[in-house]
Formats: sequence, structure tokens, C-alpha cells
Amino acid sequence: MYCSNCGKKIDSNAKFCPYCGAKVGISDLPSNLFATPKTFHETEYSNKNRTTAGILGLFLGVIGVHNFYLGHKTKGIVKVAFSIISIVLLFIGIGIAATAVEINPTTGDMITLNEGALFLAGLIILLAVFIMIPISLWAFVEAIIIFVKKDLTDGDGLKVQ
Repeated sequence: MYCSNCGKKIDSNAKFCPYCGAKVGISDLPSNLFATPKTFHETEYSNKNRTTAGILGLFLGVIGVHNFYLGHKTKGIVKVAFSIISIVLLFIGIGIAATAVEINPTTGDMITLNEGALFLAGLIILLAVFIMIPISLWAFVEAIIIFVKKDLTDGDGLKVQ
């Protein structure tokens, strides 16, 4: 026997559907029993827009906004995490560099107070850049793929129009 509400197979002695809680009658059949089967060309489409996803990928792809929009949350979280790490490293490097130099008020020349700290600041800033460049390229390539891929799907596996 099938539940007339959700269409799932249930015990023939059940008075209520264990899946949806609907009251079960004597002649319950699945709701889609007489539905026309889908043909090869009929598919379900997502309510997401390809153009919106592509533009989000081009302009905000570094932080994964297009991934969240399409329902690919894991990729979006990875991009946000690497972007945050890169930005934090950039600010740390700039902060170290700012404390390692001083401006001479009479001549306006920059005086290096600690060359080791300045070198460390440069390495940290370089690391931040080396993290952000691949993330940026990844976002740009994904945006192009969104625009050109014919069978683009969202996080639920539905085709994006």
C-alpha cells in the first residue's frame, strides 16, 4: 500500500503514514501513479540564474559568493577561509613593516630600524599574495565555466538555466 499524501510505500495495516503522518485510507495509491513518465528531454530546472552566478563569480568569486548562490557550500567555505587567511597575513605583514621603519622628520627619509623584521614582513606579504593569486584564478575560471558549460548544475543536481 502507498500513502496518498507522500507516495511512499507503507505497511498495509498502518492507520497513519510513518513518513509524513497523513491518515491512511483503504485504497491509497501513490499520487504519481497515473502521471506521464518524463521523456529524455524533460528535466527539472533550478531556480538559479546562470548569468547571476557568472557575474557573482567574476566580481565576488574570490570569497565564493557564486558557490554559495549555486548551493556548492563546501567550495564557498574553502574560498572564504583562504581569502580570510590571505587578508589576515597581509595586514600582519603590513603591521610588521610599519613598525620596522621610521621617517626622519627633518629630511623625510625612511630609516630602517630592524632589517630582520622588514624581511619577515616581506615574506608574510608574499605568502598572502601567493595564497590569493590561485584563489583568484580559481574564481575566474569557475566564472567562465558558469557562462559556457551547457549542463551546469546547482548543489541539488538541478540544471541551471
